[in-house]
Amino acid sequence: MKGMYLNKYVELKQVCTKFRFAIEKCKNYTFLFKGFPGGCCRDTSILLNEFLKDKGFEGIEYCSKGNGQWPSHVLLEYKDTIIDLTADQFGRDFASVLILPKQKATAYHIVQVRRKCGFYIAGTDVTCLLKDYDVILKELVD
Repeated sequence: MKGMYLNKYVELKQVCTKFRFAIEKCKNYTFLFKGFPGGCCRDTSILLNEFLKDKGFEGIEYCSKGNGQWPSHVLLEYKDTIIDLTADQFGRDFASVLILPKQKATAYHIVQVRRKCGFYIAGTDVTCLLKDYDVILKELVD
């Protein structure tokens, strides 16, 4: 069982790293990611959730720290693991692809609100977000 979890963790880290680098590479051709990673936690989490689902990762939760209406930071949780591709916006102490056990959560990763992730969260930004996802996916194929 331990080996199976380790393999899934390694796969998760690889998929997330690939996704992060794709955003970095094409951010200038997007609508919502030009300042990535700063201010991009919601949009990154929504798109990463979709990408991870396509890769077989199920049961991911959209998590925020804040009052629920206006989160101050957003991340994903998969089982007992925190996934944050924008943590480095808070300084050099954070990796660009942060995947850590919930027990080791930092102050930025203490979750107050959990909900099912989906494009509906983007609200009026959904059209731009879908266009950006197409740009990112093309970068992942190349």
